[in-house]
Amino acid sequence: PYVESVDPSYFAPSLEPDRVLLISGRFDRVISPARSRELWAALGQPDWVKLPTGHHSAIPFLWYVAGRAADHFERAFEQVPVPAAE
Repeated sequence: PYVESVDPSYFAPSLEPDRVLLISGRFDRVISPARSRELWAALGQPDWVKLPTGHHSAIPFLWYVAGRAADHFERAFEQVPVPAAE
């Protein structure tokens, strides 16, 4: 019960899959690949970037991940209407 507030699966039903980008490491020991798969399914199978790293060893991929995230969010949020100025 105490982990619900930090478990992303708890919030998954309230998220739109096309607005989510899941990033994980294939050799992650902090968040296992099996748990990442469960989360991916719970999130409605959003876009998923699988890095050839562990959790902390993903640092060299920081700029790659930042680029993928920027592209994803540009696509995901370009459809959000901007409120008219009053």
